[in-house]
Amino acid sequence: MRPIGRLRDKLRSKRGFTLTELLAATAIMVVLGSMIVAALPSASFVVKHSMNTSNADVLSSSLNTAVQDVLRYSQVYVDADGNVERAATGAPLIQPSSSYMDESGSNVKMAYLTFDNTIQLASVVDGVDHGTTSVPRASGIYTDFSIASFVVDFVPDAEAGGSYQPGVYQGAYTVVSRDGSFTKEYTFSCRPLATEAVVL
Repeated sequence: MRPIGRLRDKLRSKRGFTLTELLAATAIMVVLGSMIVAALPSASFVVKHSMNTSNADVLSSSLNTAVQDVLRYSQVYVDADGNVERAATGAPLIQPSSSYMDESGSNVKMAYLTFDNTIQLASVVDGVDHGTTSVPRASGIYTDFSIASFVVDFVPDAEAGGSYQPGVYQGAYTVVSRDGSFTKEYTFSCRPLATEAVVL
């Protein structure tokens, strides 16, 4: 209690604090202030990186769900030797669920999966690319991010052959923030429930 009593007496004294005491207190406050200022940029970076990671993970979850909705019930096109047919982009040609329609209202029978701001099925008729049909997905705050280097491939199982074509779709893409300061790579895989391929 004695130090507190001395401080109380000092505050009541008309003399106040000495110059040395004021300088010491000022120096302490300057040191504390500089420590706080120095820590602010790193703290801001950590918060921004954490928010970007969280938003990118939510976008990835929505994207993976939409992609798997298309691929889960799809069938791949193969030639007579059982080789997977591919579009000009290198993506496997697929027959998606009949619930997907092009702009004319026709069911998409042959298509490949692509991405241009939204997940899209590019329909192919008689070897001609007839544009894309957007696949619904979540949107909102996460549209501040964009998708780069979106690729998808079909990897047949070892026992695959002919029209019996079990395998796995494998893909990868990169999520990029609007200012380009944040990027994160994601991969996905999906085993289709339909193992019978469509022979051309």
